[in-house]
Amino acid sequence: MGYREDRRWSDKYIPRIKQLVGPYLLEPAPFLRDAKEATDLIILTAKDMRVACRVRRESYFNQYGGQFTIRHSRTNGTQTEFDKILMGLGDWMFYGFASERQLDFLEWYLIDLAVFRYHLTRDGWCKPA
Repeated sequence: MGYREDRRWSDKYIPRIKQLVGPYLLEPAPFLRDAKEATDLIILTAKDMRVACRVRRESYFNQYGGQFTIRHSRTNGTQTEFDKILMGLGDWMFYGFASERQLDFLEWYLIDLAVFRYHLTRDGWCKPA
């Protein structure tokens, strides 16, 4: 399968990813903000948050459940998600194993990419961005 087919398949899960990730990025506004500023929810950061999403097919769950994998290289030389993360791109990564029957997830993680990059830097995989 090529990129477009993979993307079309994984994009079906975006509404569910938004439902799952939202509670981690939003909090109820304090009373005064609600009453005076038409604010019910506050995003937990003052800057844009970039969330990478990786949806694995259900068939990989039995073998790779409890793990996450990021492609390190491509035979055609195209930049990978790993390359982009090393460059400092992305703030969070949603990683989940799809349940194709329900458009839901068997297992999922929300990964803080700053922490991931810290460990990659500490372990010598990359230089600080």
